[in-house]
Amino acid sequence: MTKTMIVHGPKGCGKTFNSKSIAAFYGCIDIIDDWLPGAAIYADCLHLTYQRPDVPKPNTRTMTFQRAMEEMRENRPDAFEEKTGTLKPAPDLAPPFQSVRRLSGDDEPLTCADAAALAPVFKSGDVVRLKSCFVPMTVICADCCEVEVVWFDGTMMQNETLPLSCINEYAGECPF
Repeated sequence: MTKTMIVHGPKGCGKTFNSKSIAAFYGCIDIIDDWLPGAAIYADCLHLTYQRPDVPKPNTRTMTFQRAMEEMRENRPDAFEEKTGTLKPAPDLAPPFQSVRRLSGDDEPLTCADAAALAPVFKSGDVVRLKSCFVPMTVICADCCEVEVVWFDGTMMQNETLPLSCINEYAGECPF
């Protein structure tokens, strides 16, 4: 099976949030976020995009985010919370990736220094949220690529290290 993957789905569906577990499940060695059809394909990498590629790529498996999650659920039911059905934050599932890389317009992966210049800078105590949901989380620590956060899920405190690319500042907004 190829280890070069393109996973597509709507913005905010959870591609970036679950990227490390998806990459580990499919044997990818790196993650490219915000990949666009027509951009370079990197071997053995998970490419995340909100656009469905219109032309099949050689030696590359393409699927929806929903299908990737279904395959993981079928083959690794232990990786999902029994009560909620959501993917567990499982360090044993995900190898220590350097970071989730985003591509710039010239298809070159951003360095950590580039990412720091472009990304919002969060500090300990800041209140943030995932781009895909509006649950407030508190920053424990952050660097140019990742942010460690804590939040209360209704029953207990949760702690997770997330790619900076899936975090926004929390402004108390809720569209519901």
